[in-house]
Amino acid sequence: MAAVTETESVDKKIRMMNSSSEEVAVENPPAINHMPEDDSASAAIPAGNSLSDQVMAAAISETGETGEGEKKNLRLMSSDGKEVVVEAAVAMKSQLIRQMIEADCAGESDVINIPNVTAAVLSLIFRYCEKHLGDGDGDKAIANDLKSFDEDFISVDLDTLYDLLMGSNYLDVKGLLDLACQKVADLIKGKSPDEIRRIFNIEKDFSPEEEEEVNKENKWAFE
Repeated sequence: MAAVTETESVDKKIRMMNSSSEEVAVENPPAINHMPEDDSASAAIPAGNSLSDQVMAAAISETGETGEGEKKNLRLMSSDGKEVVVEAAVAMKSQLIRQMIEADCAGESDVINIPNVTAAVLSLIFRYCEKHLGDGDGDKAIANDLKSFDEDFISVDLDTLYDLLMGSNYLDVKGLLDLACQKVADLIKGKSPDEIRRIFNIEKDFSPEEEEEVNKENKWAFE
């Protein structure tokens, strides 16, 4: 990650980290496929009606099925130019994608552009979304399974954590955003400023006097 200065508080530093993360390979993410570059890709969404009509009229809710019991898929174009196909019910855990479908943003191409998220990160996010379809509906056993899944899912390197945080924020996947933010909070809890700098690769460019002043202003963050 690129270095940031200490002229901002710790929480702002984390939000404003600028990095160019390497893509994370995800083997066989559920319900997600990269489409081959041929005419067969057009079969994902039948022609004839707008994407909004097809998806919203299919009574997707949490099942992703049409009136005939068929799964409805969406085609997304990632920021790195890769086409990703995902079940509509899974994708619509993202409030941004739901709003884009309702506004028929795909147009005649039936492909929704996601300009700020790579295919690899989309795959990770949709893996989380698929697992959380219905969120257990109050079933204790399922809730425990989801908790275990979340703990394993978010145990990633810092670059991936940053990508998940930024991607879930952009796509408006609240549950994943909360999970990523909690992970960051856990990483800095009880840590000294020097320890936090080492964790997040933050340069120390303050004079002793400036550092003391910043520590006073942000004392609450280290309590």
